[in-house]
Amino acid sequence: SSWPVSPSLIYNGILLILSVGISVVVFYIRRQSVARYELLRWEDSKRRSQLQRRARQMEISMSLGQHITSILDLDALLQTVAELMKAQYSLYYVGIYLLDPQNDRFLVRRVGVGGNVNGHKRSQMRIQVGREGLVVWVAGNGRSLLVKDVLQDSRYIPHDLISQTRSELDLPLRAGRRLIGVLSLQSDKIGSFIPEDIPFLQSLADQAAIAIDNASLYQVERTARRLAETMHKMGRALTGTLEWNVVLELILTQLASPVSYERGSVFFKSGVHLEFVAARGFPEAAQPEKIRISLENESIFREIYETQRPLFIPDVMQWPDWQQIETLPLARAWLGVPLIHGPVVVGMLSLTR
Repeated sequence: SSWPVSPSLIYNGILLILSVGISVVVFYIRRQSVARYELLRWEDSKRRSQLQRRARQMEISMSLGQHITSILDLDALLQTVAELMKAQYSLYYVGIYLLDPQNDRFLVRRVGVGGNVNGHKRSQMRIQVGREGLVVWVAGNGRSLLVKDVLQDSRYIPHDLISQTRSELDLPLRAGRRLIGVLSLQSDKIGSFIPEDIPFLQSLADQAAIAIDNASLYQVERTARRLAETMHKMGRALTGTLEWNVVLELILTQLASPVSYERGSVFFKSGVHLEFVAARGFPEAAQPEKIRISLENESIFREIYETQRPLFIPDVMQWPDWQQIETLPLARAWLGVPLIHGPVVVGMLSLTR
């Protein structure tokens, strides 16, 4: 026998199924609404954060512009830019590298603020373009480079002075289409920079590059003007005497204004030796008048003698044939200028830092 199915039971079953279906639909719609609301709130929060970030960036841009537009001293300008960028973005380290005007295959670190010695202005450092390193990569490719974790990038070269760097953004410094250097922004936190930061920070770098280029041009013009004034003064002074020692001392004294140096000297070739005939900035104990340099196996004066052109050595420690005179303090940078009489090099002007 079969159980009788009453119409009321069927009706109640249908109502139950409908109510369950409606509950499921309502639950799904409500869940979707909550998810959509949370998404909208997250997007609103993100937009607010972006607007605040852009407002802060505009404030930084205006502040940077106000500070740097009137600075024509290149060293002061570079220091100001680095300090402002570090302070405004709470960075671990900011470095500014400029192409060597004498040899654009090298980058020179002109200033570095922060790192393990906070606020300390780093000494200049030369880096050859084409070698490994994040900054060098930017100089070689002319494009910005964002690294969220430097320890995961094979191009990164660690350095004791900036050992806590974890993320880095390096930006090319351009004056028009011409690359003049690299601005390196470094943080001690992983992922401190995001791709959305690059356009604005690149515009800041471009703004700084224009100011740096203007300051560089002003410095070149000022140096040329000072050189012309010095040459004029030197000419007047030299015409006032014919005494050998006085003439040489006047030359070294007048040169100290346009070309800052620590020790200056004049050598004349005598047989197989260079004889010391004038000096400025030497310690008394060095007795410079007794210094003689043998020309045997000596490459520096030979190059000046053969080319009749000045020779610049940025770091004498990297020059294999450098002869350090024991009675003198250690030299680091050196410039030798030929003294030419007629067609022959008869001596050399030596300037040391």
